[in-house]
Amino acid sequence: MIRHTFLLVILLLMAFSGINGEVIKIPYRPDPPISIDGNLQEWATVPLAIKITSKDQVVFQPENWHGAQDLSGTIHLAWRPEGFYIAAQVTDDVFRNNGTGLAMFKSDHLELYIDIAPEDEPERVKFDKGQFQFGISPGDLNDDRPQGAFGKTNPEVFRFPSGQTVVDATVAAQKTSTGWSIEALIPWNNFGISMPAKGKALKVEVALSDTDAAQVQQEKMMTSLTSVWKGPERDRLAAAVLADSDGNVEYNDKKVAVSAAVPPVEIFKEMKIQPGSSDKKTFVIKELPENLSPVLFIRGRLDYTRNAGDTEAMTLSLNDKAIAGDRLVNKTTEMMASDGGTIIVYNNLYGFKLPYASSYKEANMSTEEGNPYAKFASKEPRTDFALDLSGLLRQGENVLIIGNLRSDARDMYLADCKINFRPKNIKAKEENKIVPASECFYPGKTASPAVSYKELSQGQIEVKADKKLYTVRSYFSVPGGQWVNGSNKYFSLNRKVTERDGIIVVKDSFTNLTDKNLGIIQRYEVENPGQETKCYLNGLVRPPGMTGYVRSVNMTSFAGSSAGGIGLVPLNDVFKIHAENYLPGKDSVGICDRSLVITPKASYTAEWVIAVN
Repeated sequence: MIRHTFLLVILLLMAFSGINGEVIKIPYRPDPPISIDGNLQEWATVPLAIKITSKDQVVFQPENWHGAQDLSGTIHLAWRPEGFYIAAQVTDDVFRNNGTGLAMFKSDHLELYIDIAPEDEPERVKFDKGQFQFGISPGDLNDDRPQGAFGKTNPEVFRFPSGQTVVDATVAAQKTSTGWSIEALIPWNNFGISMPAKGKALKVEVALSDTDAAQVQQEKMMTSLTSVWKGPERDRLAAAVLADSDGNVEYNDKKVAVSAAVPPVEIFKEMKIQPGSSDKKTFVIKELPENLSPVLFIRGRLDYTRNAGDTEAMTLSLNDKAIAGDRLVNKTTEMMASDGGTIIVYNNLYGFKLPYASSYKEANMSTEEGNPYAKFASKEPRTDFALDLSGLLRQGENVLIIGNLRSDARDMYLADCKINFRPKNIKAKEENKIVPASECFYPGKTASPAVSYKELSQGQIEVKADKKLYTVRSYFSVPGGQWVNGSNKYFSLNRKVTERDGIIVVKDSFTNLTDKNLGIIQRYEVENPGQETKCYLNGLVRPPGMTGYVRSVNMTSFAGSSAGGIGLVPLNDVFKIHAENYLPGKDSVGICDRSLVITPKASYTAEWVIAVN
C-alpha cells in the first residue's frame, strides 16, 4: 500500500475548534478502496491516526475508567467518491454488546459526530441541519453464529437521534486479543451531499463507548477531544478538512479555525447603540498564544420594523487603532451580489455595512424565504463579521470602541461579541471578491473598423457595423418627472458625434436655461437582440431581469453575441465619476448619470463612447 501524506486546504468556517489548535486532515484513499471486513491491516500505513488513550479524554463518568487496558483506541479516517471511511482499533478488557438501534449506547460501540456545513449558522451550538451523529456497533462478537442468524446482534450503523439504521452503510468488526476492531463506509448521501471535493471543510469528533457490567448501561465514554461532555454540540467538534495525498499543507481559502486549547474571550452578549454615538468595552487577555491569531467575531443590525436594505454604519477600533475592512476574514470588502451587481461591505468613512431588520434571523433570510435584500453571493450571514486582530490585540487590558456614526441611521443592535483564536499564516483566497469575466470586451481594441453612424430624430443614433444595425437611444429628465430626447424650455442640448479609430464619440453639451439649479438625469441605452446575447456590466455577465443600478471603477456596458456586440462607455471625468449602468430590458444595456446638477445659465458637456465589434 502506498504511504499517504496530505494537502490541507481549509475553507471558510466560523466557530471551528481543533485538537491542540490543529486541524484534522482526512486523507483521500486512492484505488483500491478499503475492504470492509474488520481487519485493519490496510489502515496500517495510513498516517495521522487519532489516539484516544489518556485519562483527560474520558469525558463521561471518568470515575469508571481504570486505565488504557479498560478502554482506549486508535481511530482512522479517510474519504473516497463513494463515501466516508472510519475505522477503530479498540483496547477493551471486557467486551459486551447486545444493544441495537436506539439502545446501542448501552453497549460497546463507536460514535462519529460530524458537521458538514460548519460555515452555516456558525454561532448555533445545537445539532440541526448539516450535523450528524452516527453510532457504529460491532455487533455481538461473542456470538459465533453467522450474521443474520435469528437473535444475533449484527454490526450496524445507526443515526441518532432520528432513529434510523443506515441501510446502505457497510460495516464489519472482529474480536482481537486485546479488544475489538471495526471499520465502516458511510455513503455521502447519508450526509445530505453528493461527493465533496478536496478541500471540503468539516468538523468532527469520534467517541468510544464502553459497557463492562452485566447490568446494561453506558459506563464511560472517551472522545478524541478533552472538553467536558455536554452532549453533541457543534462548538466542541474539531476542525477537519478533506485532504489529498501529496503531502503539502496549503491554506487557500478564508477560514476562522478556533483552537480548542484556547477558549474564546467573551466581550459582550448584547448591546444597543443609538445613532451618532458609540460605546466602549474593556476586557482582559491573560495570554496571547504565539501560534494562533486572534479573531474578533461580532454580529450587528440596524433596527427596523421589517427586512430592508443595508448601509455602512458600524465603526470599530481597538486600543485607539481602527479595525478596517482589510481585516475581514469571513467576507471581502467588495463582494459579488446574486443579481450580478457588487456590494461594498466596508468604507473608510462610515465603516461596515449592516442590514436593516427587526431580528438577526430576519436579516439573514434568503431570497427564497422572501427577503429581496439577500443579495450576497455567499452563505455568510449579512449580520456577521470576523476580523483578524493581529497586531492590535495585546496581553492585559484592551479597549474596544464600537460606533454608530451615522446620525441618520437607526439604533444599532449588536450581539455575540467575542475573540476566538485560529492558526496563523493563512493565505486567504478571496473567493467572493469581484473578478473579471473570462470573456472580456475592450473598447477601442476589438472594435470593428467598418463602422458608420447616422443621427436620427428623438435623440437616436443608428450605428452600422458590417451588416448589423443598432439603435442607441437617449433620454433626459426635466422637472415634473418627465423624459425628453432633446432641447426644451429647461435646457438646450447640442450634440456632436464623430467616428474615431473605429469607435463613435458622442459629446452632449447641456446649458441650463433657468434661474435655478437644474438636475438632469441622462440615460443612454442600446439593444442587441438575439438568443446568444449576453449582457456585461463592468466586465461581469449579468442575469436577465436584473434590476437596480451598478457602480464601479470600470464603467462599461456591453451587449454581445457570436454575431457581434455593442458597448457604451462614459469618457469625461464627471460622467465617469457619476456613471452607473443597468439593464433596461432583455438584451439591452445602458449607462446613466443620476447625479448631475447644472447651476443657472451654466453649461456642461457629457462625453461618451459607442464601441462596436
